[in-house]
Amino acid sequence: MAYFDEKDNSTGALSARIANDPAQLQQLLGINAASMLTCIFNVAGCIAISFFFSWRLSVVVVFSTTPIMIAAGYLRVRYEREFEINTQMVFTESSKFATEAIGAFRTVSALTMEDYICKRYEALLRKHTKNGFWRSTVSTAIFAFSDSVPLLCMAFALWYGGGLLSNYQLWPFDYCE
Repeated sequence: MAYFDEKDNSTGALSARIANDPAQLQQLLGINAASMLTCIFNVAGCIAISFFFSWRLSVVVVFSTTPIMIAAGYLRVRYEREFEINTQMVFTESSKFATEAIGAFRTVSALTMEDYICKRYEALLRKHTKNGFWRSTVSTAIFAFSDSVPLLCMAFALWYGGGLLSNYQLWPFDYCE
């Protein structure tokens, strides 16, 4: 009985978790896991092929750009996870309030508090929407940054490789260097 008396284990909080947890588990085990494995094998294969063709270009590009891309990816995942946790807390709080208000509808009706409950719920959602807007703006900026970093790293690789080609240190289609 004491378990359900805790704030995090109220009927509204548990209802929200039951509604959201299976969807999150499906996302984790579905396309996201396959995408992660695909990325790991793509990176490993690209590094192996690049070392085969030009070790000079590979050493510079792999060791200078890989840590930057990993850091950008980590930052993106960290902020997306933080945004998801904050969103989950918002839905949990609003679901808890709505579930408790609906569960006590006889009391609310008897005290003619329908308008008060609706206004309080609306104020709660407006506060969450305002906070969520700024969090989503920051999350979007970080998402854009992390998507731009690989393009910048590719531009660096093309610039450095072009320099090696122009100095005759790298030959197109010369695989026996």
